[in-house]
Amino acid sequence: MWRLTRPSSSDDVVSLSNVTLSGLLPQTEFYLTYEGSLTWPACFETVTWILMNKPIYITVRQLEQLRTLSQSLVSETPKSPLGDNYRKPQPLYHRPVRTNIDFTGAEVGASIGLECCFLGEK
Repeated sequence: MWRLTRPSSSDDVVSLSNVTLSGLLPQTEFYLTYEGSLTWPACFETVTWILMNKPIYITVRQLEQLRTLSQSLVSETPKSPLGDNYRKPQPLYHRPVRTNIDFTGAEVGASIGLECCFLGEK
């Protein structure tokens, strides 16, 4: 388990140890992926989004700590909150959604095109 602590001053740097990417992700090998865009201006369409098929659970305290983080440079005032930096889901525009999840009984790793809906968009 790792813990994020607030630096004691704005000039402090906090080193994280024993943090691995696999420790931050759910224990699954199954996912969906699609081509998309950044969620902040200029919203460049250069992102491959990966959706794991299992959620990551956090405690209320961890969520409260995440909500206090800022995304500003040390020299910037006021600080910009890390949260609420999203935009509404965008239409799929016939982009394929790829997966290694077997929804149809087909071989794992098949590519499927979802024409119906994704995240509530048609």
